[in-house]
Formats: sequence, C-alpha cells, structure tokens
Amino acid sequence: HDITFEVHKTQNVTLFFEGAGEEDVVISFNISDVAILNSIENIVIKSGHTHNVTVQLEAKTVGHAVIYADANPSNMTNMSEAYVRVSVSHSHNLDYAVEVVGWVYFVAWSVSFYPQTYMNFKRKSVIGLILDFLALNLVGFFYYSIFNIGLYWIPLIESQYFTRHQFGVNPVQLNDVTFSIHAFFACTFQVLQCLIY
Repeated sequence: HDITFEVHKTQNVTLFFEGAGEEDVVISFNISDVAILNSIENIVIKSGHTHNVTVQLEAKTVGHAVIYADANPSNMTNMSEAYVRVSVSHSHNLDYAVEVVGWVYFVAWSVSFYPQTYMNFKRKSVIGLILDFLALNLVGFFYYSIFNIGLYWIPLIESQYFTRHQFGVNPVQLNDVTFSIHAFFACTFQVLQCLIY
C-alpha cells in the first residue's frame, strides 16, 4: 500500500476486484492532500462485469498523501483495503541519502559505547561509572528494543498499530531495531563489568 515517486512524474495504481456486481458500482477516490496529487476521476464498473482498474497518479509537489477509494453502493464492494500511501520526493537519491544517514546515526551512537567499555576492561575498574545510570539505561534500552522488535518483526503488533493508525506508516526501520538491540547488549556488558570489577 505504499508508493514513492518523484515530483512532476506519474505512477500507475491498480485496483483488483473479485466477482461481478449485480448493479453498476461507482468508485470514487479521496485524496488526503489535494495540493500534492491531481484529482482522480470516478470510475464506473458495469453490473455483471469484473475487471481490474488502473488509475494514473500525477504528483504536483513533494509531500505525503493517502488515497482511499469509496464505492457506491457501498454494500456491493468491500473497500477497506482500497487505499495507498503516497510519498512524493524531489529525488530517489535523496531518499537513499536519508537511509544512509540513518545507518550513520546507528554507527555513531553504537561506537559511543566502546570507549567506556574498553577503559573499564583496561583499568579493571569502574570508578566514576555509576551503576544507577547503567541500570536506567539498561531498562530503557530493553523496552526500546521490545517496542522496535514488536513493531518491525511481529505481524500481530504491526497489524494492531495499523488498526489504530489505518493510513499510518510504520515508524520503525531496521537501523532502529539494530541500534536498540546493540545498545541493550552493550549496557548489559557494562553492568556485568560493574559487578565484576
């Protein structure tokens, strides 16, 4: 249900229908932000016919919009899954740059755990490191990991999120999951250092 394309370009979307209706059905399209996409004309599906419908999306400017379809009469067609989240960007290269920055962020924050861990090991001492701080970090990263893992890898939790935010986008990316798990284990190791040294 997600499409990304560049501004001033077009993209086709296809609606798939099963079975033939007993009467004509008018499909109308609602766009959450008409400043981003050009309007889409209504489509009529004649009674007794079934076919897939392809509509062309035209982007006017960058941004995000949700397109959802309605059917009239509504009792003829289930349209609950007939929506698409559209992201219009200036450039696919810019989208890739955002992903790269996310991974750079992951590396930068992950590396920050190692100087303290190395110093503790080298000195065989944790003087100046407060166990309360580490314990709070450990609890925080544990729950942060649970949240990220649940929303990224567990379909039941993801479906509950989308039930509550029907046209939302999953905010958790792989680098978020990787960082939270890494941070949890790094803090666990530092807590063990406190207990040993």
